[in-house]
Amino acid sequence: MWLASSVGLAVLGTLAASKTSSLVARGQSQASALVAGYHITFLIGSILAALGLVVTLLVLRGPARGVVDAQSVPAQDSEVDHSELLAVDF
Repeated sequence: MWLASSVGLAVLGTLAASKTSSLVARGQSQASALVAGYHITFLIGSILAALGLVVTLLVLRGPARGVVDAQSVPAQDSEVDHSELLAVDF
């Protein structure tokens, strides 16, 4: 996990530096180019975070639906083994 976040940070930092240097080359001031570089990087990062949230919700919905279905089945015995309901395979 830490390797993926390090690579992601490096990619976003490279995108910010690239955007900043291209805007400075076009004649913008250093401060406004730096802000624009970070602005586009934060925009890309937030889009990727939202996409990750959607994927996570879609992936976790399947196991959660299985637990709800298992809980809605009436128990035949007076004692029910709940350990199988808590186990989630990844």
